Amino acid sequence: MLSLFACLQNLGLPTFFVTLTSAELTRWTFHLGAILKQQSDHCSGENIMNMDNKDKCEVLKSNPVTAVQMFYHRVDLFFKLMLQGPAHPLGKIKDYFYFRVEFRARGAPHVHFLFWIQEVPRFGTYSNEQVISSMDRYVSGTNECEDPELDELVKNVQSHSSNNSASCRKGKTKKKC
Repeated sequence: MLSLFACLQNLGLPTFFVTLTSAELTRWTFHLGAILKQQSDHCSGENIMNMDNKDKCEVLKSNPVTAVQMFYHRVDLFFKLMLQGPAHPLGKIKDYFYFRVEFRARGAPHVHFLFWIQEVPRFGTYSNEQVISSMDRYVSGTNECEDPELDELVKNVQSHSSNNSASCRKGKTKKKC
């Protein structure tokens, strides 16, 4: 944690807090197939997609080392090729900090990042309008896309329901988040 405090002291508040998750890894048939292959169970991608979520989670839990290695590899590629790639979807990254990889109850790893982006208007230094305009380029509050396929993907991987999240069921509530 000392390195985090050093980043905060030297760089100021981060621009973005981002959680990268494995989409529960149950959507990544390649990863499930690799684990099953290690267990001498040659299952096709189609068979994996027909497995229910509980069985997919059991496959992941049966070999957490491989699941984490594959997750780290994907995060590393996403970071290098996407976030630091020529498109700079978040802007040019000045610095970053990531926390340890954590696991959800179903065996899915995720990691939290802090990003400091170059040349981003900051609160207190720029007007509220300039800061808001800058953030509006990267952050959207809408939940509908014009592309039906993209809309379905966003609904599946960028939201959760009370069926999946224990935090949504605290206090014995059945409401949907």
